[in-house]
Amino acid sequence: MKLIDMDVGLAVKYLAGTANKQEKKKIEIWLNKSAENLKQFEDFKRNRELINTAYQNYQPDPELAWYKIRSRLTSKPAKTRSIKTSNIRFLKIAAAASVLLLLGYLGRIYIDMHKYFNKDLITYNSSSEVKKIRLSDGTSVWLNSFSELRAPEKFKGEIRKVQLTGEAFFEVQKDLEHPFEIYTSGTITRVLGTSFNIRANETEETVIVSVNTGKVAFYKRNNKFKKLYLTHCEQAIYSKETRNLKKMSIDDKNFIAWKTGKLEFKKTPLPEVLETLEKLYRVNFTSDDEVHNYLFTGSFQDKTLKQVLEIIELTLDIQFTVSNDTITIQYR
Repeated sequence: MKLIDMDVGLAVKYLAGTANKQEKKKIEIWLNKSAENLKQFEDFKRNRELINTAYQNYQPDPELAWYKIRSRLTSKPAKTRSIKTSNIRFLKIAAAASVLLLLGYLGRIYIDMHKYFNKDLITYNSSSEVKKIRLSDGTSVWLNSFSELRAPEKFKGEIRKVQLTGEAFFEVQKDLEHPFEIYTSGTITRVLGTSFNIRANETEETVIVSVNTGKVAFYKRNNKFKKLYLTHCEQAIYSKETRNLKKMSIDDKNFIAWKTGKLEFKKTPLPEVLETLEKLYRVNFTSDDEVHNYLFTGSFQDKTLKQVLEIIELTLDIQFTVSNDTITIQYR
């Protein structure tokens, strides 16, 4: 079964994070049928990312376009026509020229990026476990589950570039003459040598960069002149919907729990505890009643979800019922 034989709209919804549970299951069943299906889907996802990047980087110049159109129109001898007919012809030419300029620009951007991100590149994929990678420059990368990193076999040129889909923690080898850039959905993270976490899941509406050590520049691909600079315990959030950036202090001690295996809660409201567990273990919590604002204190190291839930049950006198990836909360 080829990807093009599927409901492509469903695949787009899955990547955009708007698919419901039944639609997600349909896609995931198809993906698990064969390695070829997974490869085709990854190609589809990469091409979609390249097109999105080209669109976000496109910055039209109306004055230049108008100048070019006007120059072409006025370079030929004028012919006698009614004003109405001339206006219609002008609008047609202007519309056609604008479309051609846009398509040409998008095509050039797409080809350039496609050449770069497909030349001598290695694609690293993680399945259900965290995967550690060491790049040719000495940079260490921890890939969270179901994430992908694309990097050259050997870095060349002035800038070390990689492309990330999903979540990863980077310890970048310091090189003052060769900055390190990570491309994600609509954003670029640029560093010289530091450690930080990037969460850029296709199914989520944000891209989040959280700095552990050093200094990081974070900005939109189509506006490299407006950068947010982040240092230790600071993070930036990019909204895919509004394309806005905002900077704040990190208030979640567990933002790299997926890498360290350590969870720590100190008088943390239950809704926040559950949100952390949802991200870490990729589950969903539901309740017939409003989630009570109990406070939970506890720490865990390399514990399974079942072990964590058992401790919370005993501490807060609540009960969890697990059904696949959905967990129902009941208050005793």
